[in-house]
Amino acid sequence: MSERAAGGHSITGAFIFLLLGLFAVMSSILVLSGVSAYRGSTASADRTNERRILSAYVRGKVRSLDVEDAVGTEMVDGVPVLTLKEYYGEEYLTRLYVSDGMLREWFSEAENPFKIGDGDEIMPAQSMDVSLSPGLLHVSLTTADGEATIENDIALRCMAQTDAEAG
Repeated sequence: MSERAAGGHSITGAFIFLLLGLFAVMSSILVLSGVSAYRGSTASADRTNERRILSAYVRGKVRSLDVEDAVGTEMVDGVPVLTLKEYYGEEYLTRLYVSDGMLREWFSEAENPFKIGDGDEIMPAQSMDVSLSPGLLHVSLTTADGEATIENDIALRCMAQTDAEAG
């Protein structure tokens, strides 16, 4: 009877070992699939946030500086530039444009020279187009990956705007 008990004990041990091994394999598969799903959802959230922030940044700048004769567009070296004027005793300009894969903001006194590449990098973007019609500013932004173009039509509170050409 001792031989029979010893054989049964080894089969029970092997079965328990097999169940623990199966549990470990299934747990690993579950963890790896969870990691994959998490990466996918965070990547999607990052893309959505990039689009929202890019759009909100430009809208916020325009809305905060929307006063008479303050909103304008210009072309500088073939690059569309959104120009916003501010007055603090003297005239200051904020210029938003896309260059070298980045949305940039240049803020300075109006008499200071401006060239493409100047200013602070705000966030990655591929391109920006701006157009101005009476009471409406249209801004089209393309994300850095080129997957999405964000169209913004911003109603201007102050109707006097400028549309200039600069070289």
